[in-house]
Amino acid sequence: MFDITDRDYIRISGLRIVNAGPGPYSAGILVRQGRHIIIEDNYIYNTSDSGIGVWYSEDVIIDNNEVEEACYDKSNESITVCRTDGFEIKHNLVHHGFKEGIDAKDGSRNGKIYGNHVHHMESVNIYVDAYGTHAYNIEVFNNIVHDSPTGLALASEQGGLLENVKVYNNVSYSNLVGLYMWDCCGDSTPIQNVQIVNNTFYDNGRNSWGGGILLENPEAEDVIVRNNICSENFYFQICAQDVPSQNYTVDHNLIDGFRGNEGEIYGDDYVEGDPRFIDPVGADFHLQGDSPAIDNGSSQNAPSNDFDGQQRPVGAGYD
Repeated sequence: MFDITDRDYIRISGLRIVNAGPGPYSAGILVRQGRHIIIEDNYIYNTSDSGIGVWYSEDVIIDNNEVEEACYDKSNESITVCRTDGFEIKHNLVHHGFKEGIDAKDGSRNGKIYGNHVHHMESVNIYVDAYGTHAYNIEVFNNIVHDSPTGLALASEQGGLLENVKVYNNVSYSNLVGLYMWDCCGDSTPIQNVQIVNNTFYDNGRNSWGGGILLENPEAEDVIVRNNICSENFYFQICAQDVPSQNYTVDHNLIDGFRGNEGEIYGDDYVEGDPRFIDPVGADFHLQGDSPAIDNGSSQNAPSNDFDGQQRPVGAGYD
């Protein structure tokens, strides 16, 4: 519906774009080889391909858009950023899509995904996938993701190295898996230097399987899982399935509802007990004053601010 190819310094703002398609590359907004592009305050509905797709570009901001019912032909993602250097995907509402919600993939680098609300997708809410090209220096933080098969996922589907990824201050609830580091889909799936810190995983898992954090990539190295709350997830809170223990550091997490199923771990220096959320049924995951999560985290790798932007630490220690 709106196409930018090989153009610089373009702002797309305030449009209502509906019914793009059918057919390949029928995106709501499509950017190829663009530089210094801002896509903001748009509403995009019912697209056969991406609601917003950005390919082979530089310095792109995708801000405060709503994307609904994208990718009905199952191609790409509601918001796709591919092989792009320097990007921010922030404050978007993405929901009821037919594939992944937000995906930074295939060599995208030097980017941030934050402040988004993604829910009711048919696949992953927020996905970072190197695919076949080196992807690196990506931060995923302060997002709310829920009611989908996977809340957050990290992968290298076709052998590209995924490196230097930080996942922090996110809330992932009522998915099948809260966060999934998986080994799909090629012969080699390299991942290095990942921090999964100060996230909340609640009520993930359904029927006979699923849970909070699932580490299932034996090639992933230098992975830190720290200061997370994993509460009342169905089949496991933290699971390291068939992966070398020396590749992961798991410590200072709060575990509420350890199941003891295959691969489930506590990690080191854990706290066990009810995190005392204010209203988890109403999706208010702030902590009551008597929460055992308060002051029992580690300062190592902890983000300097919390989900609400308040500076850490507030009290005697890190939460």
